[in-house]
Amino acid sequence: MIRHAKRKGMTPQEFRDEEDRLDKLARSTGKLRVGPTVGEFQKYIALLDAQRRAENLRSALYNACLGWWLPGATPKPIESKAILPINQAQIVDDLIYIHGHQVRFLSRS
Repeated sequence: MIRHAKRKGMTPQEFRDEEDRLDKLARSTGKLRVGPTVGEFQKYIALLDAQRRAENLRSALYNACLGWWLPGATPKPIESKAILPINQAQIVDDLIYIHGHQVRFLSRS
């Protein structure tokens, strides 16, 4: 949540308050807040990964050229792929698919 708030230029509390406001608005109008599809989420993750790779390249070049040689300069960190979000829509689809087969198998018995 902290990374999402930072990307939107908000503090974590502001981000949480905005999400709560949107949830209340959706409930009052009787609508559901629909999340992204599997494909949309995959595109978003690919975009974040491209940004991560570009930033890592910039950090690596800085570290190789300046970060180690200038007095007082500190090397820039390299972000691992672990910071990317998990495709939650894919997990939900997989769970429904798996458990749907379980229910179908059990209903035949």
